[in-house]
Amino acid sequence: MGGQAYKYNNLDDDPILSDGSSAFTGVVTAVKSRMLDASELAGLVNGDIGAYGTAGTRPPASLIANNLSDDFYVAHDGVAYDTGFALRYVGKDYISDTQKIWAFKGTNPKIFFFVEGNLYLAGSLATESWGAPVIEDINPNAVVSATQLAGKAYFVDEAKLRLYEDNGNDWIFSEVSNFKKYSEDGKTIVDSEPIPPASCIESHVERLCMAGVSDAAYDPATVFFSDYLDGKTWFITESIQVGSDGDAIIALKSWRNNTLLVFKAGSVWAIICDPLVDDSGNKLSPAYWTVNKISDSYGVVARETIAQVGNDVWFLSKRGVCSVQRAVAADENEMQALPISTPIQNYIDRINWEYAYRSSAVYFKDRYFLSIPIDGAMSPNAVLIYNTVMQKWQGIWDGTAMRATGYAKVIDNGVETLIWRTHDGTAYRFLDDDYQ
Repeated sequence: MGGQAYKYNNLDDDPILSDGSSAFTGVVTAVKSRMLDASELAGLVNGDIGAYGTAGTRPPASLIANNLSDDFYVAHDGVAYDTGFALRYVGKDYISDTQKIWAFKGTNPKIFFFVEGNLYLAGSLATESWGAPVIEDINPNAVVSATQLAGKAYFVDEAKLRLYEDNGNDWIFSEVSNFKKYSEDGKTIVDSEPIPPASCIESHVERLCMAGVSDAAYDPATVFFSDYLDGKTWFITESIQVGSDGDAIIALKSWRNNTLLVFKAGSVWAIICDPLVDDSGNKLSPAYWTVNKISDSYGVVARETIAQVGNDVWFLSKRGVCSVQRAVAADENEMQALPISTPIQNYIDRINWEYAYRSSAVYFKDRYFLSIPIDGAMSPNAVLIYNTVMQKWQGIWDGTAMRATGYAKVIDNGVETLIWRTHDGTAYRFLDDDYQ
């Protein structure tokens, strides 16, 4: 094959085995001519490699939320009506972009779909389940960040901190507006100054962590922590500054051993949230925790590309796909600092870096999916696939459904499935629940 891009045809082609792969055993001399080396495997286009080296086409995608404006209507007086299948609601003639898709898990699972300043909710993957937007004043220019704590959902949009919870009668949305402080007698907790606009939020060590603040009164490198198991209560004193370089925080990621990863444009840091309690069992303030620099050679390009891959965390930087574990180990072995994406540098070189902030990634069923804009595209138009079973990049997926700009893993009929949004207001899922 000479390293050329290979398009697999499951009607005509024989199964492919990857040269040197440990994913299969036995005598394979009879199929030596059908083996692929690492460079040829990385050249696959819309192909997929199974756990035993067999090849096939990538799984088909199924539409779960067609352009919302095509599916929602109102009567002439503006009142929503039932079409016979579901309650429909009018949208714009064309939805040009989606902001985020996120799955809230628990006793009331929901899919959060942020579209041009509106938030839609759905309880299932059926297209007909989408109704009227539940919130219509989301910051349309924000990269929304969401997480959950103690059965409640929280998200920030660079304007407000919002909460979705069961109030005893119904699930409702509200806002968390103010820091708290103790009254002069120290017996009660009262409101203090407003919580500043933030761009990222994460659940970690039974607290919410919030950063990326855009208020001049606060250092942009500050991470705020909520009270334990209480995302409604925040104290200004429960915070920690990460570095003194003036570089704003782009993302937070909860990691192993009580470590909170902090990503900036030019660096990566770790807050070691330990110890959590004192000798008497009292919860300790962040003032007792330490901040370590992991790397100041590179940072994250796109928040949505940060994904936990096994025990590691991968993300897209200007150097390519980087590994936190490799960065931590770099002092011991300089080779460890090489990007995960070194074998596919030819694809990395094709990224349109001006719009790389729209990239996204997810780890699902032994694969790391990285959606990127290449060849001058302004939105992601291709997905790179890393197969962790074979420990190799297995090529590129493209096509209309592969313009992913954000992913979410949801449980559908008891099976975990992957869904994703595209820049033009649609959402997809893999047609097969288990495509391996």
